[in-house]
This record gives sequence, structure tokens and C-alpha cells, in this order.
Amino acid sequence: MSRRDLSKIAINDSNSTFDEDFIKKNTNFNSPTEFFHALGMFTLEDLVNLKPTSSLDDFISKNTKFKTYEEFTIAQLPKYMQDVL
Repeated sequence: MSRRDLSKIAINDSNSTFDEDFIKKNTNFNSPTEFFHALGMFTLEDLVNLKPTSSLDDFISKNTKFKTYEEFTIAQLPKYMQDVL
């Protein structure tokens, strides 16, 4: 099985891991693509390599309804998974 080069696959609304409705309701952005581009992330490789940092938490607290990236990612999970975490 061949591996695709994630650095060549651009982030778009369908592959960004966040639902468009979630982004619209909980952030200052209109789409997942716009959100990730504001973070300086343009490819799936950027998304895979994303590491939680204080600057990421600052970005989240200023542009979303959440205080940290961890809260933000947990909130987008289905309710039954949130309860486990």
C-alpha cells in the first residue's frame, strides 16, 4: 500500500477534521478551511504535526468560545465520547 504525501494535500472543508457547522457556531470563522488557514496550516501534514502550545491556546481563546485547544477538540466530539474524556 502506498502512502500519500500529506504535504501535497491541501486542507479543505471536507478533510479538515472539524465540521463546518461546529466552526460557524463556535468560532469567528465561516469554514474549517478559513480557521486552519488563520492558524497558518495549509496541508494535511500541517494538521498531523499540530502540537498544543500556549500560542495555540491563546489563538483558541481569542477566536472561539473555548479557552484551550484541548477543550475545543473535545467539544467537537460526539457527546458519548465527551463523557468518557
